[in-house]
Amino acid sequence: MSCQAGEIADAVTAELDGTTFSSGFTPTRKWRANYQVTALKALKVVVLPGPASFEVLDRRRDDTQYATDVVLLQKVNPDSNVAVDGLVALMEEIKDHFRVKSLTAGSTPIVCQSREFTSPGDALIDDAILRDGRTFVGVVRLRWRCKR
Repeated sequence: MSCQAGEIADAVTAELDGTTFSSGFTPTRKWRANYQVTALKALKVVVLPGPASFEVLDRRRDDTQYATDVVLLQKVNPDSNVAVDGLVALMEEIKDHFRVKSLTAGSTPIVCQSREFTSPGDALIDDAILRDGRTFVGVVRLRWRCKR
């Protein structure tokens, strides 16, 4: 039984699409979150296959963990706490939704092992992009383990 990063991202996208959150969105599965600035007036939620780690268990098996990034993108006024707070709250909702969540990727059962917020900087969100690009970029990283 093996997992594939794309199948896991597809399963996360389907789970997000079938769930009601406080802010409405339609998630999209891609390999990179690349949008024109004009397309970010409305909230974009993109699911990206993330990095994987492999630990050898024995000669035939690896313990594999796959990461999936749920990226939230939207043009905002960087001085508006209300707008930014709402997007951070949505990140919290997504993180909480996947607490020890089990899904199926292709035909393989997977379980969420951990969840974290990640960004290019040390902060919860990337301040430089928010300040200079007037764009909110938040990432919820989910780590998945394939069940054997």
